[in-house]
Amino acid sequence: GLGDRILEAGCIGTDVKILAYLLKKHDFIKASDININKSGYVIYNDAIVNGVKKIQTITKLPVTGIADNATITALRNYNK
Repeated sequence: GLGDRILEAGCIGTDVKILAYLLKKHDFIKASDININKSGYVIYNDAIVNGVKKIQTITKLPVTGIADNATITALRNYNK
């Protein structure tokens, strides 16, 4: 599930889909930013990188664009 691995640009999988959903839910990305490959997996694209950087900036985490455990926890607990 989400948080089992560190996610970064180029990753695909169910965990990326959940990450994208959370980013969209909190308006860090738009629905149109979510790219799905031929197999139906969400791709960790530039829009997701930028969305992750936004949550990292707001929560004072290192701004890497990489969804590590701290970033995922911050996103899960995010309340604007």
